[in-house]
Amino acid sequence: MVFLKRYELVANQTGIDCAVIRYSLNLDGSVHVINSGYDAQGQFVEFIGRADLTFPDSDPLLGKLDVQFVVGQQSGIYWTLATNYADYAVVWSCRGLPGGRSTESAWVLSRTLQTSEAVRLRYEEVLRANDIVLEEMRETNQDLEFCRIPRP
Repeated sequence: MVFLKRYELVANQTGIDCAVIRYSLNLDGSVHVINSGYDAQGQFVEFIGRADLTFPDSDPLLGKLDVQFVVGQQSGIYWTLATNYADYAVVWSCRGLPGGRSTESAWVLSRTLQTSEAVRLRYEEVLRANDIVLEEMRETNQDLEFCRIPRP
């Protein structure tokens, strides 16, 4: 399964363009996550992680994953706020920082480079309903010509 990161709001991988996120199932039932793309300096970057269901016995099963990108680093809870299972997913995360502070991240993931107007209106509605400010989000560059350019 391949998702393209379409929008991002303050994330560990902030500033990544030509972003691709791949998910696959591990033998133990966890999810193998690979986020990749090009950073602001044009360098290819890749973040490899593992995701486990946060509440695997909940009924109904909730779209919350405990995701860890660096072994030993504090994991983050990633909540799927909305998805239509075909075109998009809206994901949100909040991670604690020292001193009682926290950082929030949000993403709109799409299986295609472009979404319909109806899909865009739906995920923007979900973002607003969850107090995520659209103007603070950055649309990642997924332009095929830009992403095909060989990087140094």
